Amino acid sequence: MSSFADALYQGWEKDFMLVQWDQRGAGRTYGKSGPSIDSTITIERMKQDGTEVAEYLTKHLQQKKVILEGGSWDSILVIYMAQARPDLFYAYVGVAQMVNWQEAISASYRARVGYSPCGG
Repeated sequence: MSSFADALYQGWEKDFMLVQWDQRGAGRTYGKSGPSIDSTITIERMKQDGTEVAEYLTKHLQQKKVILEGGSWDSILVIYMAQARPDLFYAYVGVAQMVNWQEAISASYRARVGYSPCGG
């Protein structure tokens, strides 16, 4: 999302310190480490990574808590983070909230190929 940050978060900088995190296996981190980290890409490990980032931010920015924002896959991950450490987060802002992963994949496939399992 880094390349879209200016358009998405324009004006937020007046009131918030925005931090974008390249998750394990995403963005530039995968380019640097490649497939050697594939076995570490689990929800549990990524939840720990995100929590460690948030802990660092609270100390570095001298804040008690941070606000989480997540969309699509991130909407799942940040819920796990907030459940694990509610003391660390003020709020969660959901964008493009993932509700039913399997249905989202199926709908995407149907839209791309014009396929309907019901023949419709």
